[in-house]
Amino acid sequence: MRRLSPKRDCIDRLTPWKINRRPFQRALSNIIAVISSCIVVSSGNSQAGVEEEIAALHKEMSDIRKDIGEIKLLLQRAAKPDTAAKVTTAVTIASKPTLGRQDAPVTLVEFSDYQCPFCKRHFSAIYPILKKDYIDTGKLRYVFRDFPIAGLHPQAKKAHEAAYCAGEQKRYWEMHDILFENSKDFSVPALKKYATKIALKWGSIHYLPAIR
Repeated sequence: MRRLSPKRDCIDRLTPWKINRRPFQRALSNIIAVISSCIVVSSGNSQAGVEEEIAALHKEMSDIRKDIGEIKLLLQRAAKPDTAAKVTTAVTIASKPTLGRQDAPVTLVEFSDYQCPFCKRHFSAIYPILKKDYIDTGKLRYVFRDFPIAGLHPQAKKAHEAAYCAGEQKRYWEMHDILFENSKDFSVPALKKYATKIALKWGSIHYLPAIR
């Protein structure tokens, strides 16, 4: 059985928990090593050399402070994102296809492309809810604006023209729906088939050359 010295025994009795001294000893050794490296100067060093070392330490500390300041500034900017300037733009809706009451408290203008997959997703998932809960109940006026992207969807322009052809016979929204439902094919034969499906009268279509 190991015997403790009276002093050690007294300390252990006054300390009801067991202390792991190794981390403290290691930290203390590191601190002593850092202090020693800063203040211990060998007898061969001149006064000028000591002053150079001190100046180098001051410069290093200054650089560290500068870096910390820049990091702090970046963190502050990240915590407070820049607010974009408010921009007001006038949008023309005269003579554009419209659903809902003209005096509805809110007007929603959609810029869309019949061949855009994201526009089709909106048509399938969001538009039915808007129509049922807001347009049909008089809360929302819904305006459709044409935004075909020729570089990505070369057939889209013809589809938008076909919708206006249908609009001449009060069938715009029927054509709107069938175009989104069949957005993979806007060839001329397909557009004619869609027109026939919603019973358009060919002889009175002014925009007919656009879909031939």
